[in-house]
Amino acid sequence: MFADIRTNWTPESIQKVTGVDVEALVPRGLIDKRNSGAASLDFAVDVIGLVAPDHDLAPHEVSRAIRGDKELQQRLIDAACGGTHYMAAILEYFPGDGLSSHYRTPGGVPMTAYRYNTVGQKLSVSIVEGETVSLPTDVEDKISEVTNPTWPESYWAPYGMTSFEYMSAMGPNHDANSFGLIGADLITINAMLRIPVDFHNIADEEIFRPSMWDRFGGDDFRACEHLGPVYA
Repeated sequence: MFADIRTNWTPESIQKVTGVDVEALVPRGLIDKRNSGAASLDFAVDVIGLVAPDHDLAPHEVSRAIRGDKELQQRLIDAACGGTHYMAAILEYFPGDGLSSHYRTPGGVPMTAYRYNTVGQKLSVSIVEGETVSLPTDVEDKISEVTNPTWPESYWAPYGMTSFEYMSAMGPNHDANSFGLIGADLITINAMLRIPVDFHNIADEEIFRPSMWDRFGGDDFRACEHLGPVYA
């Protein structure tokens, strides 16, 4: 899912707009990821929960299970289509008219956000794990109206930081999102490509980088600059 990092909602701002106290549900706030790009209809569904209700499978295991089971494939299709509605596109954004897909990603779905950033010719990546959240329907409806309800919506909270800290540190104004907590894998892949990670919330004990990083005191930027990029 490629989406706008549209709005940082704190418990206080949600209460101001809706009159409802949601601090117990989102004590650190949430990010309204409102899609303006390419978002699979799979994000209308808790795909991991569809296959493993306890969320005890990794994303690649979920994918393998779906590919090998036609019944699961049909359940996913039915759930994704059933959870998606097509609405007249708002002319402010889409002067050519047409239809816009709308869904809300269910709460409790583990999801990793990441974004590649450039400063001049320098490339870096930000990686943050978190999960989607659900609020009372009337609260979500009012939040949706603040922007526009014709967009796909995913309300998401990062782990270990406030929504403001996430929005402040992440590059503006879009990010990519994948099911599952795959931050450690992304850090390793980017080390192999010599792309430094500028911001993440992954525990140190989960991270694996080549031993060459030890020669640079674990400094991602120095190691990647010395070794040179392995990407085009």
